[in-house]
Amino acid sequence: MKAIDWSEAPESATHYMPSSELFCEAWIKDLKENGYSYIVIDDDNQEWDTARFSRPKAALSLLIQRPEETKPVYSQAMCDEGVSATIGMEVKHQGVTKTVTGNSDANNNVTLLSVNNMYCIAHTNTLEPLTPPIELIDGKAYQFTDVTVTCGVFSSRDDCFHNIDGLVCPEDCTNIQLLEVVK
Repeated sequence: MKAIDWSEAPESATHYMPSSELFCEAWIKDLKENGYSYIVIDDDNQEWDTARFSRPKAALSLLIQRPEETKPVYSQAMCDEGVSATIGMEVKHQGVTKTVTGNSDANNNVTLLSVNNMYCIAHTNTLEPLTPPIELIDGKAYQFTDVTVTCGVFSSRDDCFHNIDGLVCPEDCTNIQLLEVVK
């Protein structure tokens, strides 16, 4: 099978249909139980057309789903090494995941961020790394960074860490690590 060049696909295409005895090579969108929209590749007409499945099992078995694009993420390791977030990266700012869309001064002290087509300006020292999701276990002890590095026991009932200072919500923390007893 030839490699699929998704950069040539229409933006709304969700699947690729390779040519076969039954089907022409095509980009697919609006895939539903009873039909789909398509554009035949290498056809002069590059408008979306619709079709019904005459042989749905045969068609569905051939379709290749478009891979999800992943944005680069500002990680804890990058933060620990003093690396700054760059344009296009996802960061955490005031508890919300946002995308860095630009730097607004020559020293990169101020960054332009976006979320859901809304923009804000933030000092780069207020950007936090995104931490990969971790499955928290009720009653287990964790080390994490809130304002400082601290520890707490996770309670699934409260959906928070309990520590000497009170309750800490996991979404307000970075670098969450399970603490294990070493014998």
